[in-house]
Amino acid sequence: VAAEVLSGHRALRHRVEAADRADPTLIDELLAAALSASDLGQAEQALSYARSAVDLASDAESERALLELGLIAMRFRMHERILELRPAYEAATPSPTRDAVLLEIRTLSRDLPGALALALAFEERPATTPDERALRSHVAEALPKVQMAMGDFPAVLDHLEAARRHIAESPDPAEVSDPALRWLAAPQDDLTRLLGWAVISAAHARRPDLFVPLV
Repeated sequence: VAAEVLSGHRALRHRVEAADRADPTLIDELLAAALSASDLGQAEQALSYARSAVDLASDAESERALLELGLIAMRFRMHERILELRPAYEAATPSPTRDAVLLEIRTLSRDLPGALALALAFEERPATTPDERALRSHVAEALPKVQMAMGDFPAVLDHLEAARRHIAESPDPAEVSDPALRWLAAPQDDLTRLLGWAVISAAHARRPDLFVPLV
């Protein structure tokens, strides 16, 4: 009743509180609201909408909701808020999006061998669409974090040129078909983080020949 006389965020929250079964229309609205909040930089709001979608989704909608929640957590560096859902991500159908999200979750869960295996497999797969290239650009920057966490600083430096190449192939956001992935098409952000990992790794690896030019 409240939802019928209210509008916007308040109406949607009342509908969520009243829902006791899966409603595909409500799931669609929650995920659309989550994406809109994400684009406005409203991280808590976006995560709340997406988490509600996951909690209410039917089996047919659950993976889509789970992936969009994972992308929002990735976007705002809030992976710790979804760590308890790791079994669901592990059981989800493998896909580039699922693997990119799971890579971050495994890394934060300290499953470094598992994260490394995902990242290396991701790098070996061809990226034939703009969506896949946007995801691969992100993974090119995420792989060094895993290698650093494992103490393998020379591997970060060995990966540097391949990572730069993948990031250079990142598409224009307008080319990305999935709106939930468009924020990933930000090559300058990926390059800046990659440079940070390279500087740190060159210092740890005692490579002044690389450290000085990187700085």
